Amino acid sequence: KNFALSLYILGGKLTYEFIRLNLPGSLPSVTMLNTLISKSNAKISEAEFRFDQLQKHFDDHNLQYAFGSEDATSIIKKIKYDSTTNTFNGFPTPLDRGVPIKEYYRTDSFDKLKLWFDSNDKASLLNVHMIQPVPSTNQSIIPSPFLLSAYGIDNTATANDILQRWWYIFNQCLQRNIRIIGFSTDADAKYVRAMRLMSGFFGSLPNFQIHQHPQAFQIKTTSHWPWFYLREQQLLLFFQDATHLVTKWRNRLLSSAAELRLGNQFISINHLYDIIHNETYTKLDHGLTKSDINPKDRQNFSSCLKLISPDLFKILNDNNGTQGTLIYLQMLKMIVVAYIDKKTTIAELLLVKQKQLPPHVLHVHTFSSQACESIFRNTRALSGIYSTIINFTVRDFLRRAQRLSLLNDITFKQLNDNPVNNFVFPVHHKHRKDRQSSFTQSQRDIDQIDIERIITDAYREAVDMLDRLEILNLLKEKRALGLNLLSEYVFKQLNSNSKMYDYSSQLSNIDDEEFEFELVDDNDDDDERADDLNMDDGNNDSTSSNDDHIDDDDEQDDTQNLINTTKDDYVGIKIFNTIQTHIEHSCFEVTINDDMKYMHKQTACWLLTGEKNNFLRLAQKLSILNQIKYDDSLVSSNQLAEIDKLDVEEIISNAYGQAMYIVKHSEILNGLKRYNIINLTDLSTFLFDSFTKSSKMFGYSSRATSDDDDYQEFELNEEENYIQDLLDDEMLFDFEDNDDDSDQEMLNSTKSAFNGIKIVNNINPILRKSYFKIRINEKNKYLHKQLAC
Repeated sequence: KNFALSLYILGGKLTYEFIRLNLPGSLPSVTMLNTLISKSNAKISEAEFRFDQLQKHFDDHNLQYAFGSEDATSIIKKIKYDSTTNTFNGFPTPLDRGVPIKEYYRTDSFDKLKLWFDSNDKASLLNVHMIQPVPSTNQSIIPSPFLLSAYGIDNTATANDILQRWWYIFNQCLQRNIRIIGFSTDADAKYVRAMRLMSGFFGSLPNFQIHQHPQAFQIKTTSHWPWFYLREQQLLLFFQDATHLVTKWRNRLLSSAAELRLGNQFISINHLYDIIHNETYTKLDHGLTKSDINPKDRQNFSSCLKLISPDLFKILNDNNGTQGTLIYLQMLKMIVVAYIDKKTTIAELLLVKQKQLPPHVLHVHTFSSQACESIFRNTRALSGIYSTIINFTVRDFLRRAQRLSLLNDITFKQLNDNPVNNFVFPVHHKHRKDRQSSFTQSQRDIDQIDIERIITDAYREAVDMLDRLEILNLLKEKRALGLNLLSEYVFKQLNSNSKMYDYSSQLSNIDDEEFEFELVDDNDDDDERADDLNMDDGNNDSTSSNDDHIDDDDEQDDTQNLINTTKDDYVGIKIFNTIQTHIEHSCFEVTINDDMKYMHKQTACWLLTGEKNNFLRLAQKLSILNQIKYDDSLVSSNQLAEIDKLDVEEIISNAYGQAMYIVKHSEILNGLKRYNIINLTDLSTFLFDSFTKSSKMFGYSSRATSDDDDYQEFELNEEENYIQDLLDDEMLFDFEDNDDDSDQEMLNSTKSAFNGIKIVNNINPILRKSYFKIRINEKNKYLHKQLAC
């Protein structure tokens, strides 16, 4: 069963059916698999927090500690009906004290749905909450993240909403013996504000003393640490996602608006441009390309790693006037080493040292929101091989995420069970160690760490880095040179200029009674919130059957659900005269042309989204033409008669008239008149001439030759120059394959070793055709042809 599910999820329906049909009896049917998936514990509904499933997951795998993350991504704005929950997905989910209300968009009234379409925007973002389990002591594999909840949003939530939502997640998990250590997000302003308020980092919540919680951590030796700015008591730890931080650090360097200085030195992207264009250096020396410093590519993490290479640091250190840029990039490297590298660093071990957390929580690189980014990538990758749509709707995400959750559960069990007869999942060689737990230090090793010495050494290293930038002289003038003096000075500046308070009344209702942790079913909480906000909707599922009957009667009296149309048949559309009892909840009762009909709720979504009957009729005609194209036998005499009636010129003329009507209030018509375009023929001629010239410019037209006047006219335009620049930039190698040193390409480089680059001294003769033989620094080398590119 697990093998069949894994194959179906990884390979898709087409691959699964190909194997099943060619190996009869080896695999269950797709219908049976879908039944297994729907009945699994991985079912995900919009805005539902799966705390009970999380508890079972942690109990089954002997887990206790976890780190939470939250992030959002853009989605296709579309409303879809979920028949399993009888709700509509794709609207922005309303919040009650920061917590999304489950099954809010549920109704049996077509007019109510129409009201939602008219009054609400579609959700433009999908918000997800992930829980990253911390491996237990006896586990060698880092568990996969767990999808706690997902729902559509419109980005109107406030910092208070986020704060209360984290508080809700923490308490619900704690009731189930799961200790959330902290949360991680990107650096959106509202998330940063929520983090500062909860942690007390120059922020305060006078009506909500979260640090007095009995589960709060306490750092006991901070009284003589002037450089420690947090409270001694912390209930939760907060991380800005390190990958986001690294890319933002790079983007600030590439910004044309920001002018950065460090002491008397400028921090400038021009220093990197100079290195790239300097003929003294080659790519072998610095490893940079123009795309690495392209400010338009704002999420290029791989270029961040190139910017922190030792080779680039050496060049910057040897040049004059580039010390500011060097230190800026060295700080970027420190961020990567501290928060992204898989190796455990010593500086974050304080709570473990005081034995408030076990040693196996020290997987700092997992304390990020990359779990959210990962599930976004994976769900987009699950689209079919014939699908050109990469993104997803809310409903698509929930359906795909259910399969991913099931696959992750199977994978984790296989990796931790007895290896005999287990599945072997393909893993790229570069990622084989990503999920390995690399922590090896014991509690005794951690007890011997001297935190104060680490901070002192870090300060001395910072002083050495700033030695040539005139900053130390300025600190002497301000009497702030020295670790303690500088720490006190910075604290005073931040405390006076950056302190924030929040006296929100929303938080005042969270008092000490919240700390008693009475076990309450979270589903009941969600239902209670939904009942409060749906009090007047007439859709409350908790009412009795008699009340339902009364509501239905009232609804029919008050709501007409009237639809008028010129159609009298609905072939291919889910509109019925009668339906079976067990699917009544999936249909609206509507009146179409004075006749009572049953309309499927997904059809109602399609209808209200704005589909037009004239486009539908045109699509039906095109469908007939496509049938003729592939199989003449599919065409009946009636269809041939319908095709004979088609007037293509009339269709195009009507389309042109509709287009002119759409733009009649814009400046487009005036622009057309300036070119003497007043009808369809003029417009068609103008477009044809424009396309012909463009085709000649790029050499696509069969009528264009190098001697054409038109071709010569466009040869020196901006596009041609740009293309020529690209061609000139290519590093072309076209020499004979022989061992004559006089014919070899000569390269000079400041590097003497080429570790990790396909430049070798000797190669296997079988691979000879894949390499160039060149001379680098007067030595014979073999350069892989892809590396030459």
